[in-house]
Amino acid sequence: MPGRDVTAGYFTLHNGSAAAVELVAASSPAFKRIELHQHVTHEGMMRMVEVAAIEVDAGATLVFQPGGLHLMLFEPQQQLVAGDEISVMLDFADGKQLAITLPLTAMPRR
Repeated sequence: MPGRDVTAGYFTLHNGSAAAVELVAASSPAFKRIELHQHVTHEGMMRMVEVAAIEVDAGATLVFQPGGLHLMLFEPQQQLVAGDEISVMLDFADGKQLAITLPLTAMPRR
C-alpha cells in the first residue's frame, strides 16, 4: 500500500445456519473505517458501489473477490506489511459478530 490510503479485503464467508443472515458492517483496529462494496454493471460500465448490507442465504457461501463483493478498507492506522495479518470484525443484522483474520498480501499488478 505505499502511497495509498485505501485497499480492498477479500475472503470467503459461509453461512452454516438454517436461516439467512445479513452482513451489515465491518471494522478493524488497523483501519479508520471499512465499507461493504460490490461491483455492478450500469449502462455497460462496471463500477464499484457501497452497499448497506449483504445477505447470505442459509447454507450459502459467498466469495469476496476482485470484481465482486469486497471490503473497502480506508486509512490504515498502523504500518501494514505483506505477510502480516489484520483482525476484522464482521457485524450481522441480528447482533451477532464474527472475528476473522486476513493476511496482508501485495496488490497484484494490472
